[in-house]
Amino acid sequence: MKHEVQLFTSQHKSFTFCDFDWKPTSFLSDQPDSEKRDIFFLKYNQIYVWECGLHSGKKIIESYLYYKEEFTEHITFRDSSFILYDSANDTIIAARDFMGNYPLYYFALPEENVFTFSFSMNALLASRLFIPAINYSKIIEYIACNIHALPNNQTFYQHVYRLLPAYVLCIKQDTINDFKRYGKFDLTKYQSFTDTEYIERFQQLFIESVQKNTDSFKKIAATLSGGLDSSAVCSVAQSLRNEPIHTFNFATQTAKAHENEFIEAVVNQWHTIHQTVEPGCSNYEAIRKLTELNGQPCFVFNYTIQLDLIEAAKQNNCDIFLSGHWGDQVVNYGTQYIQELVDKEEWAKAKMAIKQSFDYSLSVVKSAGSNSKKDKKKSARLYALRLLLGKEKRKQSWSNIPQTLWILYKEFDCRLEDLFTIFSQKIRHTKQITPPKIDKLIRPETLAECTRMKALYPPETLDISTTINAPISNAQKQHLNVIFKGNQTYGQEEYFEIYRQNSLRSAQPFFDADLIELSLSIPLRIKFDDGRKRGTLRKALTDYLPEKIVNRTTKAIFTDHYLHLFISLYADFEAHTPSDHPIWQIVNRTTFEENVKIVLNDQHHVHQKQVVMPPLVRIIHLAVWLDYTEQQKK
Repeated sequence: MKHEVQLFTSQHKSFTFCDFDWKPTSFLSDQPDSEKRDIFFLKYNQIYVWECGLHSGKKIIESYLYYKEEFTEHITFRDSSFILYDSANDTIIAARDFMGNYPLYYFALPEENVFTFSFSMNALLASRLFIPAINYSKIIEYIACNIHALPNNQTFYQHVYRLLPAYVLCIKQDTINDFKRYGKFDLTKYQSFTDTEYIERFQQLFIESVQKNTDSFKKIAATLSGGLDSSAVCSVAQSLRNEPIHTFNFATQTAKAHENEFIEAVVNQWHTIHQTVEPGCSNYEAIRKLTELNGQPCFVFNYTIQLDLIEAAKQNNCDIFLSGHWGDQVVNYGTQYIQELVDKEEWAKAKMAIKQSFDYSLSVVKSAGSNSKKDKKKSARLYALRLLLGKEKRKQSWSNIPQTLWILYKEFDCRLEDLFTIFSQKIRHTKQITPPKIDKLIRPETLAECTRMKALYPPETLDISTTINAPISNAQKQHLNVIFKGNQTYGQEEYFEIYRQNSLRSAQPFFDADLIELSLSIPLRIKFDDGRKRGTLRKALTDYLPEKIVNRTTKAIFTDHYLHLFISLYADFEAHTPSDHPIWQIVNRTTFEENVKIVLNDQHHVHQKQVVMPPLVRIIHLAVWLDYTEQQKK
């Protein structure tokens, strides 16, 4: 669906807002009109507000009038991104929502007093207010595929930035005079909670998150894969509605990814209208369409199915699409509970926790191999060895190794043969296939340009230490890193843009600030759940989820499915990419093709292929995006 870009340009010509289909909303109204829109525009005297999210425009203006100069110190609108323009005082204040659910981009040339804002990268590009130039430093970061990296403010275009989650930017008289993060997670409010209170509050906040995301929408669509997360979203969403919601799963090419028995359990209990969606076009064609919708290379490989899910939802006249995305990251598995016990030297509890973990772990993956007691015991001993020796390695306290080995023998029944197993595995691991090195994969001149641009425009990276109001444990720090990692933020932006341009709102109820604040505070012991893991969700939604879902310890395997996707994608890429394509000015073609041969070689195990696939997939995505940028120039 093509939309016209609308522009608002200030009288000073320094501020422009551009986006699709924004219309005035009455300042006197507490609720938006019945027309479903993503952007609301309010004007009060000489104050203008564009807001994307859960409609807080009136409160934003009232707060700005009340606090005046101190407004940025009192931003509490967690569920909205907004731009406020005060023409009388020549002030621009832009703020992104707390979790980054709603994108906010801006083109900035401060030395020329030019600032252009939008909630859509595509609208920003379509405005033709500037000539987009490639940001090579972002390209290198993209191909490197560091899944643990935190998000930064750089985009694929020079001078075009994203406002990071919960960041506020203040511009006065054409000068940036404030750029900071607002608000913090309060990890002190739940300190006195009992186990029961944690579970009850999680249930309450999760239901509230589903409700606030769906309240103003008529027909709900939702992904139902059969996993814990999607089942939780679908079950709660249906419990809040009298009419059946529409649920969808996508057809996979491999038996190991099938979840039909779990999908049926949810459908039978809640009587949703369910449909299995078949792929409608090639993976390459899907990536091309998604790139046109998003204006940037796709960050997540499995987005090819999104077009088919969107089409199915539209055919059923749905206006919002829910998913269980980010559930794993928010709920947390609680596996660090074992590390916590080891750090406290509570050996008996640690041994029991390791045993409990391995009682379930071999059934987590359906084809995990032997499930014998002997294998489980050996796996538990090897796990304890790696855990305790790894702890000494991190501390570099080599003098403690003899004592640690004695503890492993006495408390965990470890044997000399286990030590030899660890060393032999280490030797084999060094001989295994490794991801392609970025300096081999990228051409030297591109790396040099990346270094130059980083020096000129150093990226602003999200600082998670500014997100909390109290000291946190290592486990909580790792949990925060997982929640705020770059792929999460960039993935949310893609979801929003792709669904929005198809007249659908996408929503991920797990990715809610209040729910995350609670989850960060819940003790690891509750999450670990005697080895079942994800205990918070299982216990909180026992009354909503089918028993089969609550107690499931298996997990679908998508490795073969992703391999099929890659083979199809690469075949189309090869057919559409000539030898003089711009991608080969960035990427070393020889190194790329050497790594493709590894993936296509039947002698390599699928898990080894997975190691090299991510950067190859992104290079293909990048080539499609380069074609898109060339078309935009024309």
